[in-house]
Amino acid sequence: ALVATEPSVAGQPTCPLPPPPFDDVAPSSFAYADIACIAGLGITTGTGPTTYDPAGLVTREQMAAFLGRTRGALGADCPAVPTPFTDVAPTSFALEHVGCLYGLGITTGTGPTTYDPAAPVTREQMAAFLGRSWLALGGTCPSAAAPFTDCSSASFAAAHVDCIWGLGITTGTGPTTYDPAAPVTREQMAAFLGRFWRGAVDAGLHDG
Repeated sequence: ALVATEPSVAGQPTCPLPPPPFDDVAPSSFAYADIACIAGLGITTGTGPTTYDPAGLVTREQMAAFLGRTRGALGADCPAVPTPFTDVAPTSFALEHVGCLYGLGITTGTGPTTYDPAAPVTREQMAAFLGRSWLALGGTCPSAAAPFTDCSSASFAAAHVDCIWGLGITTGTGPTTYDPAAPVTREQMAAFLGRFWRGAVDAGLHDG
């Protein structure tokens, strides 16, 4: 069961409060509270006992683990199914999470038999991962279009960028920019995941 550590509404679970258990996360970080949140919820265990590596880039392997654990933190099942990906090692810490995301349609891989687990996640890919994760929880996306002029309407993630913008998960990198090809840092990902989790709780997409 999730334990509320800040005032909740109608018994809703809430994010654990700072400080996070990591020595390398500055209190001045924009994601300070979100890193504490996802650590307290078990969505991240850091890169070591006292390190989070906020400037490190999120890999596709890490993304699978983050999203699988986020489902768990919301009380949603994340059953693993066999995947066609020959490049995900049986010893990978994210093996079951990759199988879960594949089974739910949150990822289709980078090719018929590849997932590319070590590749960094771009902001465009992140939007698709989070948008599909929201829909897989039973959520609905707002109909408003994001104001980003650097996101092509032909992008595979166009609708997902609109979705996560409408949900308040991203505000972009500027008033009209999203920077879709840029890689996502672990600091940024904590903010995205914290907002995603709180939004899901507020929308009633949690069990318990």
